[in-house]
Amino acid sequence: MSSIRQSFRSSSKLSIINIGGGLLATAVNILVARRLGPESLGVVGLIQLWQLYAGFARPGFLQAGYREMLHLLGQGRQAEARDVGNIALTAEGGSLFVPLACMALAGMFLYDDPRLKAGMAVAAASFLLTSLYGYMDTMQWAHQRFSLITRANLLLKLSQPALTLAGLYSFGLYGVLAAPAVSSGLGLGYYLLQKDARDFVPRWDARESRRLLRIGLPIALYGFLYWGFRTSDRAMVARWLTLKDLGYFTFAMTFITQGCAIVSDFLNVFQTSLLSELGRVGQVRPLSGKLQRLTLLILLLTGAAAALAQTALHPLISALVPKFLPGVPALEILVLNLVCTTAPLLAYTVLISTVLNQQDMAAIIQAGGLGINIALGYAFVCAGHGLSGIAWSSAISQLSAAAAAYALLHPRLFAGAPARESQRFYQWAIGLLFLVFALHFLMNWGPFSCPALGRLWLPAAFRAVLSVAVWGTAAALLYRYWWKRGLFSATASAPDKADMMFNN
Repeated sequence: MSSIRQSFRSSSKLSIINIGGGLLATAVNILVARRLGPESLGVVGLIQLWQLYAGFARPGFLQAGYREMLHLLGQGRQAEARDVGNIALTAEGGSLFVPLACMALAGMFLYDDPRLKAGMAVAAASFLLTSLYGYMDTMQWAHQRFSLITRANLLLKLSQPALTLAGLYSFGLYGVLAAPAVSSGLGLGYYLLQKDARDFVPRWDARESRRLLRIGLPIALYGFLYWGFRTSDRAMVARWLTLKDLGYFTFAMTFITQGCAIVSDFLNVFQTSLLSELGRVGQVRPLSGKLQRLTLLILLLTGAAAALAQTALHPLISALVPKFLPGVPALEILVLNLVCTTAPLLAYTVLISTVLNQQDMAAIIQAGGLGINIALGYAFVCAGHGLSGIAWSSAISQLSAAAAAYALLHPRLFAGAPARESQRFYQWAIGLLFLVFALHFLMNWGPFSCPALGRLWLPAAFRAVLSVAVWGTAAALLYRYWWKRGLFSATASAPDKADMMFNN
């Protein structure tokens, strides 16, 4: 399995593209927000929610095929892996008519607002094209064609902001909604022009499809619950609050999603080698040290990013999009999701691998987290906390699910390990999480708090100095006592010492 540094190198081009594309998208999103305002941006958010939920109405052929392909490729069985991919894509493509029909019917009968009626028709076309592009992209990930994926990703990152801007000034709201469809169409066309990517041959095999369905349904259920959980805060805003509140939420999440995408790029690259290596060694323990180190590194980086985001949020919104200032208190809570939503991602990847096959239990964790989120969100809204209450319910429930995921993984991650090893790992993880939330509250106290009116740059400067000092110290300590000296090496079991070759 590739090292953490090798995975960073493999994902760095994707991350650089995402950062550059994110900066470009940030400028475009600010222009969209200024021109549309909170309420129309809320319409965009509601339609995006429909597109996301439409993606859940899939039986799981492709998810099962992707997992099986990585397992087979790890065993050197390339021909069988390609055959499984063809069968999975054929079956998955045939199921697209269900969500498309649901979106069309919803647009015709569910809403009276003409913006939503027309928008749902545009959304259905966009969903079709983005799904087809996603199918092609998944196959490239399975075969680890990272250079090809990077070029296609670059095309999307450049074209979508440009098309969004052109659509905004040409057709307003509907141009913004149509931009992802055109961009995905360009990405799909690019893949179809590449010889290496055109290895899909439609094939129907009823027996293999039934096998993939048995594997894929629990994975699809897990995906439904996972994304339903992650987006339940948006659904609660759409159901219990106003379109203007949904506009504030949508504005914040466009930037938070871009931050999470950087972590996801790395984990997507790391996942391919991780699942293949798990298929080769057949157990988690030999890779335990590496998984622990990566978990702490993600907490460190996302915690620092959340603090810096909270530092810049109020001054930038005041200067660039003052219409969104009423949503700032809730937006500062929402940036905590940079940490909370990425914290359990690595554990979920291992749990649903072929070696552990714990997708049923992972789905139960998501269902529990979803229930906690809805219950807390409803209680906070009834208590009058509105958007801020839903933001807190999301952060609390995501961390609860992360704790449950690591509790489920614990017996395999620390099988045969000395007790001190697991204690040290959890002490570091809890310490980093404490810093995240302590800094959040400290930034709303005394000289660090931003006033509703008046000078914002002085408290922002205090926040910046505080964030750099705290997270710089945390990074130095983590490097000195863990990365450089090897926090786990002193008590490592034999499999861990074999894994030391992957430390760097």
